[in-house]
Amino acid sequence: MSLANKPETALSMNSANHALTDRRAAFDLLKCLAAFLVICIHAPWPGTVGACFLPITRCAVPIFLMISGYYFVWNDSERQARQLARLLAITVEANVLYIPWMLLFAELRGDGAFEHILHLLSLERAFEFLILNESPFGYHLWYLGAVLYAIALFALLARRGYDKHLFILAPILFLGNLALDAYAPFFFERDFSSLLTRNFLFLGIPCFCLGAFFRRHAAFFEQKLKTSHLIAAICLSGVGLILEGAWLSSMERAKHHAEFYLFALPLAGALFCLAAKNANAGQNTVFQKIGQNLALYIYILHPMVNAILKQMATLTGASAVYHSVAPLIVFAVTAALAAFLKRISTKIQFGFSAPFMEKCLQRLGAIKTVA
Repeated sequence: MSLANKPETALSMNSANHALTDRRAAFDLLKCLAAFLVICIHAPWPGTVGACFLPITRCAVPIFLMISGYYFVWNDSERQARQLARLLAITVEANVLYIPWMLLFAELRGDGAFEHILHLLSLERAFEFLILNESPFGYHLWYLGAVLYAIALFALLARRGYDKHLFILAPILFLGNLALDAYAPFFFERDFSSLLTRNFLFLGIPCFCLGAFFRRHAAFFEQKLKTSHLIAAICLSGVGLILEGAWLSSMERAKHHAEFYLFALPLAGALFCLAAKNANAGQNTVFQKIGQNLALYIYILHPMVNAILKQMATLTGASAVYHSVAPLIVFAVTAALAAFLKRISTKIQFGFSAPFMEKCLQRLGAIKTVA
């Protein structure tokens, strides 16, 4: 399946399910920024600057999820079925891609590939994968499962008229995320695994619902929200995130490397609203094209690229130089690799097995047969 036929998630949106005029170039630009911020999480800037900037990066995944919610296909079960089948295909393909990669690294670490496989087949890892979206093959692939589950749950409830309940539940889940992650030591005097909050329930649904809620009331928000106010909100939320991260790091009982922060959602929301209000911003620029066509590839492939480049830098004695500019190098190389893969063949693009997945879901009765 070609890239143009992938589902409209934040990592792979196109106008297949909406009028062409509904496409917002500014969202593509925002996806490009979010993809870069994700890279900054896994290949962070060094030193004090990197430590201060790291909390800012935590707005990236909420941005992706909110854009996915905005582009949710309303009142069309056939397109919802295709969307779910294609996203399931992408999720399966990305995990399969990382299996040999994971086994190679296990062998290089001396863990042994066979022993590692046995560990992955445990009931605990199966529970983490199927319920908590934690992929045993790639630490970053949890997002694909989270957005898949969020879309499936939202579609199921929307079809029965219960989607409003999710809108009410979303703020509670957001607060639950904070209580179980960044602020767990204050509420429970202990840390919890990030698996409890980095999933469809505590992160996927709240952010997805925000995007869908904005879409439902887009005219109201676009009329009432002023660009100057949104820019001010972005600046204040960014400063708040830096201060929040620094304060939590200074507290002995606080979790130093939280997956989510209090000010991350306001920052993501302000950026999202600014992009929605200025729909044509960045149109036809290289960054808009990267966000439109390559964000999915960048997200999936960047850990591989980072690991290879890091090893090359170590072997050549250029580790210090590499780490000083790692986010920029990884982003550029991954984008170039993604463009190359997209160009040479449509058969190796993520989502090619979507027709097969759709037939499987139809036979299982998970979705109705569609034309």
